[in-house]
Amino acid sequence: MSPRHAGSRTPAFHVEGLSKSFGGTLALADVGLTIDRGEIRGLAGANGSGKSTLVKIMAGYHHADRVARLGVGGRDLPEGFSPSAIQAAGVGFVHQDLALVEQSSIEDNLAFGPRGFARGFGGRIDWRRQRARAVEALARVNLQVDPQLPVSALAPAERTLVAIARAMSQFDHAHLLVLDEPTARLPHADVDLLLERLRHVASGGTAILYITHRMNELFALTDRVTVFKDGRNVATVETGATSVEELTGLMTGEREPQREAGRFAESRLGKPVAALRGISTGRLRDVSLSVGEGEILALTGMIGSGAEDCGDVIYGLTTPLSGEIVLDGRSNASMTIASARAAGIAYLPSDRGRAGFAESSVAENVVIADFQPVTRGPMVDGDAVRRDAWSVIRDMGVVPADPERGLRALSGGNQQKVLFGKWLRVSPRLMVLNEPTYGVDVISRRELFAGIRRARDEGMAVIWITTDLEEAVAISDRVGVFFQGRLRTISKTSEVSALDLNRAATGL
Repeated sequence: MSPRHAGSRTPAFHVEGLSKSFGGTLALADVGLTIDRGEIRGLAGANGSGKSTLVKIMAGYHHADRVARLGVGGRDLPEGFSPSAIQAAGVGFVHQDLALVEQSSIEDNLAFGPRGFARGFGGRIDWRRQRARAVEALARVNLQVDPQLPVSALAPAERTLVAIARAMSQFDHAHLLVLDEPTARLPHADVDLLLERLRHVASGGTAILYITHRMNELFALTDRVTVFKDGRNVATVETGATSVEELTGLMTGEREPQREAGRFAESRLGKPVAALRGISTGRLRDVSLSVGEGEILALTGMIGSGAEDCGDVIYGLTTPLSGEIVLDGRSNASMTIASARAAGIAYLPSDRGRAGFAESSVAENVVIADFQPVTRGPMVDGDAVRRDAWSVIRDMGVVPADPERGLRALSGGNQQKVLFGKWLRVSPRLMVLNEPTYGVDVISRRELFAGIRRARDEGMAVIWITTDLEEAVAISDRVGVFFQGRLRTISKTSEVSALDLNRAATGL
């Protein structure tokens, strides 16, 4: 047992006998969890395993159907507690959306919470006390910056630390911090900084529940890892005594978990499908590249490098300032969404809110890309809609398997499966995917890899945009690296490593 939590007597957080259902679907079944003071506990599990439901109950946004006990710092909370009650008990939450106002100062953002601004005579803001509060809050996460700076001036990891400092500053003593995918949007160079600061926070006695799909972070940071599967806590293991294979096996139920394939056989490239020639935008500078039939071209780089802009240009969401887009040998100064769709281009943006309709059902999201196969004259054939939806659900392994369920009700990874399957259903000539594995667990990631490889083998061209350098190497035939808006290199994947890509992506 780690020294950080070996001697703890009163836990920072505990819950026993927690169950929750939504309609007829069991989300959590008799879950128990105890986290010691100063412990960094990892929480792992496939998308839909119950992690998000647990966090929402802990935060007071959902209420459990049944719970034997739920307490913070040795004190039990009453059933049906509110979000303000759990915060008052000393639990802070930092979600993937940091909810920071970028144009406001750091000290203002630290005050945007239940505690509010420091007040003086007549209820006026006492700026001297407020500044002292801000300095103290930043010191708790070991962040040495001017509190009067706007959040927009900070590096991504520093913004995350401001959100953590705000969560901790709402109470005198933070018993527990719950961090949901805190590095999902961070450049690789910033991840180590954040992990080091989290160790500093834990050394002061605050426990951390760290939720991530990134196995390397679990092993680099946590003391123990709890694994959820099908709404149950199936195991808690000492991080130093386990392995990636064991954790994956616990998540999947496989005795011998499959290893995700690394590099795979290069395809025989067909004729060019699409090309950018001398494209410049507000961020891109004179970018030229092409992708052929039966090829996966990965585009990578640090966040803001320009790689992510290529998808918007190809799909007609951004109009180039100069250059041309070539499709099947025909030159276009710019594209529209309609012309891109007519040319057989599908686009899955990084923001799922732009890719699907959260309030619509799975079935409606599946068929919205092309209604023709499910219409009979002027009418939509409901049976045909359900048939196509079930086909995507089965092929992509969507959980729960319910075509009538709202897209918003699914976990992030299962939403991504639906949106990915929606485009595979229409057999595009070119699919552009922007950060397709963002927020996706290792099992769903493996399934997405398999699906895109099958499509490639059937002749589809793919542009796979990712800031994950190892992923770029694992999935592609060729890989291009962006730095400050320029395409620095483009190489056969068999001839480069993730280290080579990192050098190019950081300007070395």
